[in-house]
Amino acid sequence: RAPRAPPTRAMASSQPQTPPKTVELTRERDVFVLTLLGTPDGAGNFENRFNPTFIEEINLALDVVEAAPVGAALITTSRGKFYGNGLDLKWLFKGGGAEDAAAQRRAALMHDFQHLLARMIQFPVPTVAAINGHCFAGALFFALCHDHRVMRTGKGFACMNEIHIDMPLGEGLNSVVVAKVADANLRRDMACHGRRYSGEAAEAAGLVDRAVEVGALMPESLWIARSVAAIRKSNTVLHAIKRELYRGAVEALERGLVPAMPTGPGPRVAP
Repeated sequence: RAPRAPPTRAMASSQPQTPPKTVELTRERDVFVLTLLGTPDGAGNFENRFNPTFIEEINLALDVVEAAPVGAALITTSRGKFYGNGLDLKWLFKGGGAEDAAAQRRAALMHDFQHLLARMIQFPVPTVAAINGHCFAGALFFALCHDHRVMRTGKGFACMNEIHIDMPLGEGLNSVVVAKVADANLRRDMACHGRRYSGEAAEAAGLVDRAVEVGALMPESLWIARSVAAIRKSNTVLHAIKRELYRGAVEALERGLVPAMPTGPGPRVAP
């Protein structure tokens, strides 16, 4: 069973008494479909920004999937023009307040987000991210922690845009890039340049297994999920293999360290 970290004290205290429903878990015979419905914009789109409520409800859905008999698989997807839009910066900086309070919120959020990624990257059932639209920042890390990725063509980009907002990745998120992106030049373009990839470009670069028209997104994802679900005989063995395969990333994510924010210009290179 993949370990699940309890919410930090700071995170737990921020939970409302009756949180809104931010995920929907359904089942297509042997495949669970987790639809992400966080941060609605009122126009049928869900930005799915990661905040305490969203992370907790994803974990609760994963508990259900993990308890299912051997033979199941999991697809995550969303509706509208976003698969996900990173961390919930509005929650992170809500209410202003003292700098140390903001730092505590950031530490709590990064702790729980990285533990969610650690759970996903070693999840004991096969996982497929059906990327229905824009997949930015934290959402791309979440997608990379799946076993397979299918992305729609025509609309939507995948991008690590942290470089554009002056947000360092830290050891946990960097470890995901190293574990899941084999090509060093591609890692550079993604992490250091913040390059955007359409579905077609993501497939060509090897970031996703397939890029398909939106109408084929779920059928293709279901086909992959069922194909790989039929292979294994034990959830325990699959979890053990993934944990060893991605050991460096798992251990870095489970440490949950908060990336140090830059305090000034980088070191100058002597002429």
